[in-house]
Amino acid sequence: MSRPRIKTRSTAQGQVEAWLRILFPLAAVLFALSQLAPIWRPYVMPEPRTEAVDHHFSGCDEARAAGMSNIPWTDPSYRDWMDGDDDGLACEPHRR
Repeated sequence: MSRPRIKTRSTAQGQVEAWLRILFPLAAVLFALSQLAPIWRPYVMPEPRTEAVDHHFSGCDEARAAGMSNIPWTDPSYRDWMDGDDDGLACEPHRR
């Protein structure tokens, strides 16, 4: 008659299982805390919106001299003819 085999775990499997027993609850706690984070943040008053000023530049050189570059299409200063590649940004920096 043969002896019944006893299942034994390898040392590596035991170590992995030990780490998982630690990491899964820790991950659950961290996830729960991340869901509560918006509650803990103090309310910060947003900056008052300033109305966008519509500058009428004669070209991109004038806009850049005034400190304006990468003017988005949502800005009142945007002009279609100042957007060379039609990507929604006027007066982009020169590529070298």
